[in-house]
Amino acid sequence: EIIFLSLQDDISKLDTIQHHTDSCRRILFSGTSLLSISSDRSFVVCDIETRKVQNKYADAHDNPLYALCEVRDGKVFATGDDEGVIKLWDLRKEDPILMIQPEHDNFISSFSVDSTGSTLLAASGDGRLSVWNSRQRKLIARSDECDSELLTCDVVRANSKVICGDGEGVVNIFTWDNWGDISDRIPVQEEVSIDSVLCYSEDVIVLGCMDGVIRAYLSLPPPLLYLTLEITPIIL
Repeated sequence: EIIFLSLQDDISKLDTIQHHTDSCRRILFSGTSLLSISSDRSFVVCDIETRKVQNKYADAHDNPLYALCEVRDGKVFATGDDEGVIKLWDLRKEDPILMIQPEHDNFISSFSVDSTGSTLLAASGDGRLSVWNSRQRKLIARSDECDSELLTCDVVRANSKVICGDGEGVVNIFTWDNWGDISDRIPVQEEVSIDSVLCYSEDVIVLGCMDGVIRAYLSLPPPLLYLTLEITPIIL
């Protein structure tokens, strides 16, 4: 079930839609469309205003889906599943334009792309980051194994760095074109997984952590300023 909320004045529920038969694992806004993936193996695109389904790939993968990302132009998207399979989709076509057999030994947790949409990065539960040329559809590099599963990734510093949050509360930093090993690591909170990262600006990254705290870093690395904000869950 996907819930639409109004953020004007008091937070209130506007609508709900249910395009999946099992848990919805990721949603993504792109233009006037809302994309979602599910552990029921489906990938759905619907219109935000009408809530009507525009595309539905009922059996998008052979295994439950876990990761979703817009690659470029609002037309090409990437999905990843629990067994490490990656697929590229052009929404103008019925079938995937590329299926990448597992280069990872575990689930694909997160994707990110560079500013041109040419380089696709995939973080995995096996503790590795893989780097793909999305236009030539080939593997560029795969990192060494980090100390913990990589749960999220994002490109920062004008395509010069990639940050990955892991299951042990560490931000792992890769330098562009030096994919073998991390160039730096920042312990954030011991034994608290970093489930999401966002490049808010060239100097600020925002981390969403399992303990319910949002943490922001100014200037990375090293962090010169560190802010936290504890979020109260919304009861619907």
